[in-house]
Amino acid sequence: MDMHLRRTLQTALLGGVLVAAGIATEAPAQAAAVCPSNAVCFYQNSNLGGSMFKMPGSAVQRFSAYRYYNGANANDSASSVRNNTSRALTVFTNDNYKGVAFSIPAHSTIYDLGYWSLNDCFSSAKLG
Repeated sequence: MDMHLRRTLQTALLGGVLVAAGIATEAPAQAAAVCPSNAVCFYQNSNLGGSMFKMPGSAVQRFSAYRYYNGANANDSASSVRNNTSRALTVFTNDNYKGVAFSIPAHSTIYDLGYWSLNDCFSSAKLG
């Protein structure tokens, strides 16, 4: 078998294996916003989907004062969260760190807040 034909077959075979394995070789239509290290990020949709709101500093008394990157209000609208800090995050269902509290460990991600019946209900948060 000549070298050109061998390379063509190898390339075609490799492409078929990648497709069969479900590995995308093209960029997704809309990539999710990446949460930087040492930050806490809230996402409008589950699985870190939709627009992102990066928590400024170590506490937010009122989510209603902040917006996602797409302009939507951040209050009572998070469906997933990533805590990329070395401290636990406590989120609250009311402003000023009141209401039901839920702790998110350091360096962790909650992909679906609805699993805990906490979808779209955070109004304040602070790092411990």
